[in-house]
Amino acid sequence: MLATTPEADWAEGLTGRLVAPRSAAVLRTSMATPAIKPGTAGRPHIRQLDDGRYEARLLCRDNFGGYHKPKRAGRTKREANTRLRAAAARWTGPHAGSKTVTATTRLSDLADIWLAETELRGHLARGTLHLYQTQLDTAHGPTARPDAVKIKPTIGALTIREATAARMNDYMILLMERGYTSKVTHQWCILAGVFDTARRHGAIDHNPMDGTLKPSRKHAEPTALPPSLFDDFLRHIENWAHNRTPDGATTHYYGPAHNTRLYWAILLLTNTGVRPTELLGLRVIDTDIDNPVPGIWIRGKLENLEDGRGWRWQPRLKTGTKGIRRLALSARGVEAVHELLACRVESQDHLLIPSRHGEGWNPNNFNRLLRRARGTKFAAITPTQIRHRVATDIRDIYGIEAAAAQLGDSPLVVARYYAARNAEVDNRGALGRPPPRTRRPRPPRIPPSRTHDGPLRPPNTKKPLTDGEYSLVRGYSLLPHLDSNQKPAVQML
Repeated sequence: MLATTPEADWAEGLTGRLVAPRSAAVLRTSMATPAIKPGTAGRPHIRQLDDGRYEARLLCRDNFGGYHKPKRAGRTKREANTRLRAAAARWTGPHAGSKTVTATTRLSDLADIWLAETELRGHLARGTLHLYQTQLDTAHGPTARPDAVKIKPTIGALTIREATAARMNDYMILLMERGYTSKVTHQWCILAGVFDTARRHGAIDHNPMDGTLKPSRKHAEPTALPPSLFDDFLRHIENWAHNRTPDGATTHYYGPAHNTRLYWAILLLTNTGVRPTELLGLRVIDTDIDNPVPGIWIRGKLENLEDGRGWRWQPRLKTGTKGIRRLALSARGVEAVHELLACRVESQDHLLIPSRHGEGWNPNNFNRLLRRARGTKFAAITPTQIRHRVATDIRDIYGIEAAAAQLGDSPLVVARYYAARNAEVDNRGALGRPPPRTRRPRPPRIPPSRTHDGPLRPPNTKKPLTDGEYSLVRGYSLLPHLDSNQKPAVQML
């Protein structure tokens, strides 16, 4: 009978049968060691050194899965363990963001964190960031509306745990019921980004905005006003700039000061189709009218630097480096540049169209003056509508690629948002070609069959073949012009 040992009895209890005895060291190493999760540490091991001190060490993993083996010594076990835990906290601390973003963080604080991270990424324009700020909190000033629905005053007191999909859906329905259109879209995008920040920091596992009513985006078909209306518009702006009515009489009693710079700026805008910030950001060095092909360079735009610095030229565009381009000018565009250079006001950035005080011309003030000058008759003509007209004209002659290069956008964006669709289509040149000629099918070839010494005939036929049938069976055709007394000649089909 096989002698048993304590180790064998222990193994028998696990397997239900008696196994050969093994040493205790082998049994200890065969047990699976529990895995250490990322960001955690194992159990410390403490031993006494020869000098009487104690050394503690352990195995830990950082948040990215790497293994580390710190060790520290102390006069006592407790001191060694305390020093070891402090050293391991370098790798086993809470994951990034959990100190500031938790399930109890309020949405108002989370929105500030999201806005700071969005600004840090630097992929949004200052105008977009300013729009987000106005939707987050109530503005202060004489033009502020106290009854405006903003995110922080309305739902900012909710915590991340309390901001469920049902509550967010009720908030979206509230905005829709009040008739807001763009506000619904803006705030939905902001809240979706805010909760994405909470998900990145580990406070939630899913975005509650995914289960809410998402406003549908209505892409209106781009339209372009008739060219004759733009001609009348330019004549109207010229009369306004020279303080005269269409009949030649001078009339200017109130309102902003009339000046010809607005007319030449609008003429240059209709000749190029650039954005207002790009137009007002043109510098003197960007003009190239002495070249055989006169033109202007678009290398930057005006931006509001805030903090009292005003609107300054910045070397970046809405579409990045893809928007840097040289636009050739027509005779009217060259005339507008000459006139703007003649009445130029010195500015810090050497702008072609600065304000009357020698600073960057605020695009809002420029648009306000344009609205004052155009009146109600030409209220439909805006800088965006001018871009529609320019894109449509270039697309009709040179194609959508040339229109996209002129506007500094992609062909997809220009075709979807700027160039008006042609309602009348004339493709007769491609559709009026003659139909292709079709070959007449050949008759099926019947294999010959010889059942007697007579002429060849198809199978299952008892009547003798005529000359025409004989020729079809053999694959030949009789020449029709031969006389019946002549020997029939044959021709291969």
